[in-house]
Amino acid sequence: MKFFSAARVAERRFCAVPAKATRFADCRSLSELKQTVIDYDIPFVVDEAAFVLKRCIELKRVNDPKSRGLIPKEILERVSDTIVKNVDSLSADAVANTVAAVGDSSRCMDEYIMFKLAGTISSRVEEFKMTQLLDIARVFSKRDIRDEEMFGHIIQTVLAKRSQLSYSQLVDFNRSLSRVAMKNTELCNFIGSEFTRQRRVSVRDVISCLISFADLDFDHKVTDRMWAFIGSKENVWKYTSNDDQYGLLFASIRYPTVASYSLIEAIIKNASSKNRIRKRIDLFGRCISAGMLDKKFDPLLQLMTERPKRSDNDAISSSLHLEVCSTLRRMRVRYTNELDLGPFIVDILVRKR
Repeated sequence: MKFFSAARVAERRFCAVPAKATRFADCRSLSELKQTVIDYDIPFVVDEAAFVLKRCIELKRVNDPKSRGLIPKEILERVSDTIVKNVDSLSADAVANTVAAVGDSSRCMDEYIMFKLAGTISSRVEEFKMTQLLDIARVFSKRDIRDEEMFGHIIQTVLAKRSQLSYSQLVDFNRSLSRVAMKNTELCNFIGSEFTRQRRVSVRDVISCLISFADLDFDHKVTDRMWAFIGSKENVWKYTSNDDQYGLLFASIRYPTVASYSLIEAIIKNASSKNRIRKRIDLFGRCISAGMLDKKFDPLLQLMTERPKRSDNDAISSSLHLEVCSTLRRMRVRYTNELDLGPFIVDILVRKR
């Protein structure tokens, strides 16, 4: 007979555990949850499937060496059919958890499920909390899934309630939009104007704002002040992620100033992940050689004195595929994903301008 502490009982009440899902609530790690799902030989009902994904999100924070914090594909394979068939009956919380589990935390992101979820989100956008909508936009953009109807509804909701959001939330949301090329001039103007009104603003927010403006090809007089603000800070590269470093490379072309080029040079010299930047710079160079880009990219190439060492045996992963797509989109290069050519399927087909 099992005995549970008062805290455990309270946790179950808070999580609203379905009657048949208590066995999943008892799991204390993702590996244990995965084995429980595998051993569960009864078809899942929608409440159980939704709770399993919710439990995955909770356990994702646990340091599980075998799963590295990601949602195991065995779990998604078992519950995904139930989720897709009953997506319209899921609560807003369950939809948000499913987006996070499938799109943000999984090794095996399923675009079909994501687009089904997008349709539900579009038709029921008013049911979601603002923080959930911002997270949904982030996950879809991170996975390079551009559903115009869903993003359109989220944009209108954010614009209507922008006074309730912090500057950081608005900047992060615009960064999500920039990843899927969803430009909203009203939102960009508001963010630019708010920059001048903020008494205190973080370096991270300014970098993210500048990158999103460049990605969306948006002109605003405040960009010079943003570069000046960033340039006035010491060791700026410590505030930048891999994606930020690449975004600043592109922004320095879109908004060329002396401060921007000196900053980029410092970032390249001091970045801990030079190889990844150089791989993307190498892709820039290949596109220029193929006549697909303007020569204005030459100054960036001159900053790089080395090319990355490549091996013909390098494995091609989905993360690399998304990285290349992100790079091509930022360079305004036309391309097609997953093109069926007779007996072959081409991952990415680049078209000449």
